[in-house]
Amino acid sequence: EYQYLLKAVSYQKVMIALVLQVIVVVSIFNVFAFITFLNTKKAQDIFLFQALGMSKNGLTVTWSLVVFFVWIISCMTSILMTKLFEFLLGSLSLFELPGSIYSFSRIPLELSLDDFVIVFSSSLLWLVIIICFSLWKIHKEPILKGLRKEFA
Repeated sequence: EYQYLLKAVSYQKVMIALVLQVIVVVSIFNVFAFITFLNTKKAQDIFLFQALGMSKNGLTVTWSLVVFFVWIISCMTSILMTKLFEFLLGSLSLFELPGSIYSFSRIPLELSLDDFVIVFSSSLLWLVIIICFSLWKIHKEPILKGLRKEFA
């Protein structure tokens, strides 16, 4: 009797998973663009620090700490946004389900610690890959060439 409803719910579950994966891919590109933008905007400072005597190891540590700090802030912001969304799901009448179809009136948001760990660790992995790529580009370019290009 409920076979069509269960099949529809399973299809809906797959579609929601696909949409969420698209959101994650788009956010990865946004993070990549942000890191590239930071790298381009701060390249002048990076080459100036190198010209003033900062070692490549010091540059690597400093740049990694800056990006790690941005990652920590984004993780905290995502937790706060999740809590806000959970509050809005529970309190706004816009998100009420029709009582004639469903036996409950609200959709509860159920995210475990594992969900957050998976998302945060995968985003950290992508950031490490992006940092390695951007630092490789900076390390292979001579200081004088970088200063001439940035100050010209």
